[in-house]
Amino acid sequence: MSRRDKLKQVENTMQLLHLKKCADTIIGDTRVRGVSGGERKRVSIASELLTDPSVILLDEPTSGLGKQPDLILKFLSIFFIFIFIFIFIFFSRFFIGT
Repeated sequence: MSRRDKLKQVENTMQLLHLKKCADTIIGDTRVRGVSGGERKRVSIASELLTDPSVILLDEPTSGLGKQPDLILKFLSIFFIFIFIFIFIFFSRFFIGT
């Protein structure tokens, strides 16, 4: 994948998970204040999605996202799309035999 394609994929993932506004913000730690807890969780998920995983396991994916029901519903819809894609790929490989 070219550098341009990688950057485009990063931009799309950031837009999908509403991370554009904190693109230039440090993540932070216990000593240095950075992004919020919800943003930190979404950054963690985004970094995993960019590796193009076969499976992704999310433990309480909506905790820390605050009282933003539209964002939570969008996140859950994306999550279920990934589950559907995984199931489709798994069963297509199973029946095709690759």
